[in-house]
Amino acid sequence: MPFFYKHIMKTALFVSLFLLNNLFSFGQNLKALDDKNGFREAKFGVSPSSFKNLEQVKTTPIIGLDPEKSKNVDRTKLYPVKGEYYDKDVDLHIGNFPLDYVVYHFYKDKLVSIGIKVSQGLTNQDGVLDVLETAYGKGVFEKNDDKWHPITYSIWEGEKVKMVYTLGNDLEVVGIMISISSKELENWEKRDIIIEAQKAEQQKKQAIQEAAKKL
Repeated sequence: MPFFYKHIMKTALFVSLFLLNNLFSFGQNLKALDDKNGFREAKFGVSPSSFKNLEQVKTTPIIGLDPEKSKNVDRTKLYPVKGEYYDKDVDLHIGNFPLDYVVYHFYKDKLVSIGIKVSQGLTNQDGVLDVLETAYGKGVFEKNDDKWHPITYSIWEGEKVKMVYTLGNDLEVVGIMISISSKELENWEKRDIIIEAQKAEQQKKQAIQEAAKKL
């Protein structure tokens, strides 16, 4: 076999093994994400009673509020957000990089998703991204189509868990966030909400029909 042909074969084999190793490593990192199944000690599916020191998130319900309900809202007050709690005991750092807060989203007493607000500053935000990539490998980059507020994301999606890191957006509106969610529980919540909405709509139609019969 000619020398140059042997050299090409060796090079091709090396490249193939390199790509296969990278692919395998990336898969292993996504498995690590699935195995973590949450953030630190907070595991998906647990109830709020599993935590010692939660504080319910409160906000002024303006955006997305039903027009009829908004008439009775006192805009000077903060209202509790159903199923949303700050973890008051969690360490607000990833490595040496500070966080503003960690918030848990529960649905029917099950932890479905976790939101982590990364403190402002490019050094801090890039540092957190480096930590995530060291733990789980490179994410898949995606960008939305909004020309006024384009947002870039780095996404890791395993079989059970999905994690999204917001890389750039309008900081005054959203801020840099890490979102970690259980795919199964998130889908369950969405399906359940749709079913409940359909039931409510059906009950409304039945009530209207019964009222019409009594006219």
